[in-house]
Amino acid sequence: MHRYPRFIVILCCLAACQSDLDKKISQLQEVELSKPDIPFSRDSAFSFVAKQVSFGPRVPNLPSHVHCANYLTDKLSSYGLTVEVQKAEAENYRGDTLALHNIIAQYNPKHKTRIALISHWDTRPYADRETDLAQQEMLPDGANDGGSGTAIMLEIARLTKKADVDLGIDFFFFDGEETGPPEYDTSYAQTMNSYCLGSQYYCKNPLLNMNQEVGILLDIVGGNEAKYTLEHHSVNQAYQAMLTFWALGHQLGFDQYFIEEKTRFIGNDDHVVLHKCSKIPIFALIEYDATRQSYNTHQHKISDNIENVSKESLYRVGCTLWHYLTNYSSLHNVSE
Repeated sequence: MHRYPRFIVILCCLAACQSDLDKKISQLQEVELSKPDIPFSRDSAFSFVAKQVSFGPRVPNLPSHVHCANYLTDKLSSYGLTVEVQKAEAENYRGDTLALHNIIAQYNPKHKTRIALISHWDTRPYADRETDLAQQEMLPDGANDGGSGTAIMLEIARLTKKADVDLGIDFFFFDGEETGPPEYDTSYAQTMNSYCLGSQYYCKNPLLNMNQEVGILLDIVGGNEAKYTLEHHSVNQAYQAMLTFWALGHQLGFDQYFIEEKTRFIGNDDHVVLHKCSKIPIFALIEYDATRQSYNTHQHKISDNIENVSKESLYRVGCTLWHYLTNYSSLHNVSE
């Protein structure tokens, strides 16, 4: 007679000890998910990184920046998306006028259920985290920081041309995210508003109805063996949706890369700006380097090049995202 109450107590303790992610994984096991007919391609995503890098630094006011903007616009249009380029002039921390290009593309523009995918495509105008003073004013390739998230979104856009996804997807390729002052110049303060000029401009001049059910930001996701944690802005903005995405990553076999650890290492990013002006729940996929308790070690350095971008990291994020999008109607209730 005494065994059953004790057994019940043990079960209750086990349930209480389950983490939030464990609970979400258990919920997800009860959901029937389908495998996309067309898989996410690591090679295609990597080629999109290489193509961006081939233009040179995507720094506003440089010819290479304009060439890449034209490429992104043409490529998205070729996939049958509705594309609009929002050209803007914005002042940086120094008072210089920057010619920005926010690129907005829509898949299934009339679909009522919508998701926002967000990246920045510009690159840092200096390698300000280099210790060698001679290198600090050089221009990084931004293969990972700017290139990787943009490449995954381009691959998703490519796949939508071939697949019938029962969802509306709004792609936001923001410009001017990297515009803050160099860290080596202490005469300028590292203010939040000196970064993310493109998304700040968009918030004041929106092109779309900002009624997306959830948003996903991709930034610095392609590093070798990259791991992604629950960064604090995302936890505050879209915790349940983020846990669902992480649980899906675990189900796909990427459990050692989607880490259930709450981290605080991001000051400002486009998902923070966009959430403030729209209240859309947005979570971010950004690599967390536990050894540095910060971003990828090559961020804002000359070494942020194609050699330090991993096809497998692009695949882990892109594959999980593609499964998330193609199964969104089933996953939606799990996120609540």
